[in-house]
Amino acid sequence: MRTLQYGNRGVDVKRLQEILKAQGFFSFTATGNFLKRTKEAVLYFQQTHLGPDGKFLEVDGIVGDNTWWALKHPSGKLQKSNFPGRIPRKLTPQRSRVLEIALKEHDDKVHEIPNGSNWGDGIIKYAGQPGWAWCCLFWSWCNRECFGQYSLGRKYASCFQAKQRSQALGLWRDKEDYNPIPGDTFIMLYRDGNGNFNGKGHIGFVMRVRFSGAKAISINTVEGNCANRVKIGLRDLSDPNIVGFINDFPQDEQPADWQTGLVRATSVGKSTTR
Repeated sequence: MRTLQYGNRGVDVKRLQEILKAQGFFSFTATGNFLKRTKEAVLYFQQTHLGPDGKFLEVDGIVGDNTWWALKHPSGKLQKSNFPGRIPRKLTPQRSRVLEIALKEHDDKVHEIPNGSNWGDGIIKYAGQPGWAWCCLFWSWCNRECFGQYSLGRKYASCFQAKQRSQALGLWRDKEDYNPIPGDTFIMLYRDGNGNFNGKGHIGFVMRVRFSGAKAISINTVEGNCANRVKIGLRDLSDPNIVGFINDFPQDEQPADWQTGLVRATSVGKSTTR
């Protein structure tokens, strides 16, 4: 398939829109015109899927070979990242607890039924609605299970609104000025053609952190609505779509000597991703 991007037209664009629609990323008529809504759908698909090299796709809104491959293999074995869910040592109790809750959802194989529906028996409890993207609902639910209440005061279905609320509460940390701690929340947002946030994004938990010198450079994550399931992943903090973190833990839950370093992918084992 040819490379597609904003402004293209034709049968290939229509086919792209039909695939995105079947996967729950595009809810409009497939017209064959690659415009704003199609680009937004491509961006979100790229944020949440792996390419043939096992790494997350580049989030650029351009449908090249790697994105076409992922569109043809959007879930299942070929979307495995094979990272074990290992919580770092020397974390504080609540940080360990929120990761335990998120990882249990992973181990319970929570996923969409059918693929692309944004729904299913395991997802209903996150209190969304059929068709809603559920990454933020998963995150809100895990926090409520950990803290006994929503850490931002209520559940959120919008990553952008969660960021805004965390800023108002003094819980937001810009990526450039902060090294995340396991248990924190990462947020990805993408921008329109003018460089402004368009309200769409992705969210999940930081599970482990790798440093270079004194600066965090990559993270293992636990995130919902990723390749249609709860997934353990690896994200590079140089990704411009990762804009920052929410640290919603009290002062006595700010450890300084927790175990750093990422987990390595493995091809076998009960704790690996599906």
